[in-house]
Amino acid sequence: MKTGFKKGEQFSAFSTHNSSIDVSAGAVSPSWRIDYGPQKKISLNPSVRLKADKLERALKYLGIQPTKEEQEILRQQLPRDSEGTICFGDFIQVARNLFSQQMDETGHSPVHEIAKLLDSQLVSFNHLETHEMEQLRKEKNEALKELCQLKEELAKSERMTKQLAEELQITKQEAKASVEEARTLRSRIHLAEAAQKQARGMELDYEEVISLLEIEITRLKDQLADHGGQNKESVQDLRKRITVLDCQLRKSETAKKTFEVATEKLLEFVETVPEMLLHGSSPPVTLRKATISSKMLLAHLGRNGHTLVASLATEAKELARSVRAILEADCEFYQIILLFLPSIFSSFSFLFYL
Repeated sequence: MKTGFKKGEQFSAFSTHNSSIDVSAGAVSPSWRIDYGPQKKISLNPSVRLKADKLERALKYLGIQPTKEEQEILRQQLPRDSEGTICFGDFIQVARNLFSQQMDETGHSPVHEIAKLLDSQLVSFNHLETHEMEQLRKEKNEALKELCQLKEELAKSERMTKQLAEELQITKQEAKASVEEARTLRSRIHLAEAAQKQARGMELDYEEVISLLEIEITRLKDQLADHGGQNKESVQDLRKRITVLDCQLRKSETAKKTFEVATEKLLEFVETVPEMLLHGSSPPVTLRKATISSKMLLAHLGRNGHTLVASLATEAKELARSVRAILEADCEFYQIILLFLPSIFSSFSFLFYL
């Protein structure tokens, strides 16, 4: 008993240093009842799962030092789960089979010793104070309330998230529509800029054409002004020439009429004198229209001799030929003037139109 008491004290210190042994309230069951004190009994459930390293340290505490081969056999025969725990019942069975000789030599029962090791952990739970349990219960209730509140807040947050997601989707659609509209407007702006550029180019072309036309109009106006001055001078010269020609024509017409009358009378006289001289005192029928002055001249000349009469007749014939030639030449001159007058008037009309 004394030895067992010392081992219990040593185990208490060991469990305080290594307080992470995994055991739960459900590990206690009526499968094994072990009495290692006057008032302390414990029942262990063989299906409980414990950390493998803790069980290995318990073996070392019992004075059992497994070799590498025995450790390898333990690992092979005791499969571990994802958390690194093994079944307590399986461990006891394997330990009995593997370390039976060492247990007999030391006089320890693995079940009793390991139960003692686990008892320290269970005793710590039995000695918890009541107010600590109440405090834990209150904390649990508060945690549950807080959990409910958090669930409500989470639901509210999910609803808000859903609403925000819908609003975000709507905003995305609006943004997409805005982007499309911006692209459309940008393309329209590009088209408008191109049209404006083209219109500006056409405007510059029109301005250039207009400037060229203005220069041409100015040049034509200058030419017209020069031609106008020249035309005015030409018109004035033509008017002067036409006036002079008109005066000369009128004078010529007057002189022609006078000359025609005088010449006609002279011709009558000249024609009458030879006929009278050649035919004697009775003139022919064609000469009966002679004037009184011619008869008076013939009466004056009739008293002279035949020589004077012959010479007078000769001179009269020459004079008649000369006068007739003059009349013919004068008629040709007036005909030439009449032919040139239409061309002069047409030139004057054309210059006056310009």
